[in-house]
Amino acid sequence: MLFNSAIFILGFLPIVLLLYLGLEYWRKEAIAIMWLFIASLFFYAWWNWPYVLLLLGSIIGNYLLGKILTRWCNKKILIIAISANLFLIGYYKYHNFFLENINYISDLQLPYANIFLPLGISFFTFQQIAFLIDVYSKKLTVTNFSNYALFISFFPQLIAGPIVHYHEIVPQMGQRRSLVVVNQDLKIGFSIFLIGLFKKFAIADTLAIYASPIFIQADSLAVLDGMIAWRATIAYAFQIYFDFSGYSDMAIGLGRLFGLRLPLNFFSPYKALNISDFWRRWHITLSRFLRDYLYIPLGGNKKGHLNTVVNLLTVMFLGGLWHGAGWNFIIWGMLHGFYLVCYHGFYNIRGYLPNLPTIITRIIAWSVTFIAICIAWVFFRAETLPGALHMLQAMFDFNHWQFTFQLEIDIYLLLTGLITIFLPNTWQLMRDYAPSITLPPKTLVYMQWAEKLAWRFNARWAIFSGLLLAIIIVLMVNGQPTEFIYFQF
Repeated sequence: MLFNSAIFILGFLPIVLLLYLGLEYWRKEAIAIMWLFIASLFFYAWWNWPYVLLLLGSIIGNYLLGKILTRWCNKKILIIAISANLFLIGYYKYHNFFLENINYISDLQLPYANIFLPLGISFFTFQQIAFLIDVYSKKLTVTNFSNYALFISFFPQLIAGPIVHYHEIVPQMGQRRSLVVVNQDLKIGFSIFLIGLFKKFAIADTLAIYASPIFIQADSLAVLDGMIAWRATIAYAFQIYFDFSGYSDMAIGLGRLFGLRLPLNFFSPYKALNISDFWRRWHITLSRFLRDYLYIPLGGNKKGHLNTVVNLLTVMFLGGLWHGAGWNFIIWGMLHGFYLVCYHGFYNIRGYLPNLPTIITRIIAWSVTFIAICIAWVFFRAETLPGALHMLQAMFDFNHWQFTFQLEIDIYLLLTGLITIFLPNTWQLMRDYAPSITLPPKTLVYMQWAEKLAWRFNARWAIFSGLLLAIIIVLMVNGQPTEFIYFQF
C-alpha cells in the first residue's frame, strides 16, 4: 500500500484515523495505541502478508532482549542480540549477493536462494539495534509491549524511515490532546502530507519519465550523447531528491495526524556547500545512526588523520551496503567516503589557500559539491556496473557531445533547480508550528525573505492547499502510483 495510492488516501487512512480519534476522544488511549499497531501490521501485510510474522517475531524478540538487558546489563548479551539482528538482515538482503561473489571468484556454483526482500527490513532492524544499545547504555527503560510494538511498526515511518529512537516516540504515546490541539494537528499534518504528495506526483514522477529510459539505455550499453547523459543524471538527481523529500514530508505529516511528531529526515541537501553538510541534510536519521553507533565508537576524528580516513571510508562503505546488495551501492558509498576524506583534507589546509570573494567561493563550492553528488548518483541509479561506467563515459567524452536542447525537459530542470535552491523547504514553511521533534542543521535554518510564504491558518494557504489537491487528483486519475525509491532498501 503506497502513501500516494487511492486505496491509502481514500480508504486506509480515513478509517484508521477516524477510529483512532474516536478512541482518543473517549480517553481510551491504550486501546488507541493497540488499534494503531494492528492497523500498521495490516499496512505492512498489504505487500506480502507472510512477512508480518517476520516483523512480529523481530518486534517480540527484540522487546524480550531489551527486558533482559534491562535486568542483566551484559555486553555478551548485547553482542548476541545485535548479531541476531544483523543475521536477519544479512540473510534476507545479502545472502544471494555474497553467493554471487563467491561463485564469481571460485569454481563453486552455489545455488541461489529464492528470497523476497521484506520491505523496510533495513529501517526496523537499525531502529531496534539502536534501541538495544540505548538500553545497554542505560539511556532508557523499557515500558509496556504495546508502546514498543507501535514504536517499531508505526506505519508512516515503517517502510522508509525516519529511523527513530525509543525515547523520541514512546513518551508521546497516550498523551491526551485537547480538541484544539487535535484540530491544529490535523490541519498541520494534512498540509505537510499534501506538500509531500505534490512533490512525489508532480515533480519526482515527472522527472522519472525522462531519466529512467536513458539509464535503461545505459544499462543496455546503447550509444549515448554526453548532453543527454548529463541531462538524465541531473533529472535523476532531482527525481530522488523530491521522491525522498516527498516521502519524508508525508511521514511527518501522517505522524502529526495521530499526534506523534517524528524527527526531521531531510533538509534541503542540495543547498549544501560541501559534502559534509550534504550528509547533515540528506537522510538525517541514517547519518545520525551511523555517526552515533559506528563512527564515534570507531574513534571518529579523535585518533589522528589516518584513523579518521579509515573510519570515514568504513562508515560510508557500510552506508552504501546498507542501501543495497550490489557493487553499485558500495561504490556509491565509497565515493561519498572519498568525497568526505577530500573535504576534511581541504578543510585542514584551507588557511593556506588564497581568499576569494564570498559569492564566488559559494558558487564554486556549491558547483563542485553538486557535480560530485550527481556523479555518485550514476552508480546509485544504474542497474549494472557496466551501465554506470557507460553512462559516465558518455558524460565525460567531450569529443562526442552534441550541443542540442530539449526545450521542455531543459525548462523543467531549470525550474526544478530554482525551486530546490532558492525556495524555502517544508520545515522552513512550517517552522512556527514545530513540524518535527528535532531541529535542522544550523546552516540556512531560515530564510528571512520567505516570511510571507510561511504556513498559516488562513484563507491563502487554504486556497493553495486546495489547488495542490486538485492537481494531485488530476495526476492520480491519469496515472498509476509509483513506489518511492527508498522503499527498496
